Amino acid sequence: MTAPDMTAPDRTAPDRTAPDRTALDVITADALKGVPHGFFARRGGVSTGIYAGLNCGPGSRDDAGAVAQNRARIAAHLGVDPDRLLSLHQVHSPRALIFDAPWSGPRPQADAAVTATPGLAVCALAAAGPRQPPLPGFGETR
Repeated sequence: MTAPDMTAPDRTAPDRTAPDRTALDVITADALKGVPHGFFARRGGVSTGIYAGLNCGPGSRDDAGAVAQNRARIAAHLGVDPDRLLSLHQVHSPRALIFDAPWSGPRPQADAAVTATPGLAVCALAAAGPRQPPLPGFGETR
């Protein structure tokens, strides 16, 4: 006669029926196929409170560690090191900057940034609002 199995179920196993709250919500544009890019929504970030989600604004009053972790998640998605994900101190201006290397010190003030340097990614920030349907020419979220 075999003794019954008295071990408790594994409560540490992931719940495969729960939604993945760590997955990034990314919209991509068909016109940019072959170019690493994304338009990121809030899902997948670690920020809490009024910044809940994927806050990537180093100038915000969010916890700096949470912002760094959120930015690292986006950098990983884009295939660059976190210190090579560049964002500006955005100001409403006609100023656009071209970058070929990361900068040190305060973020430059401008309204647009571009690069043709492999291994660099530029980041523009916007406040999150209600989710909108994809625009024509843009893919579905992944």
